[in-house]
Amino acid sequence: MNIRKVKSIKGNGTWDSPNGLLYKYEYEFEDGSIGSANHKTNPAPFKVGDEVEVETTGTNKYGMNIKVRKPDSKPTTASHSKGAEMSKEDWRKKDVAIIYQNALTQANTFYNVVGYGGKTADQSLQVLMDTADIIAKFVIEKSEI
Repeated sequence: MNIRKVKSIKGNGTWDSPNGLLYKYEYEFEDGSIGSANHKTNPAPFKVGDEVEVETTGTNKYGMNIKVRKPDSKPTTASHSKGAEMSKEDWRKKDVAIIYQNALTQANTFYNVVGYGGKTADQSLQVLMDTADIIAKFVIEKSEI
């Protein structure tokens, strides 16, 4: 872990990234190192005097590119989900939930086209759920989740 104390922060323009507008900041740290980081917020999320964890992501002709975050915070995925914290079993459960959600949508689409054959609302719901269960089990079995 590379913990540093922020000595100064200067705004250094904006960048229209594929994920939206980013604000570029040049950080100087008390150890004398300097690096550029992009943030979605203006002003920068850190202040002079803050202790931060710094990760070097690369260098180019303009200097060092860095990621800056609070100490002891876990890195996250690009969507800022809990992906970095999820176990293999948690991912499997999430995948199964998505498969069932999609199966319900597909079953509902099917029965909206062909109809429920005069069944009551409760019977129709049960037919829909049974069909979704069949679809989901098929997908799970074929994808070996």
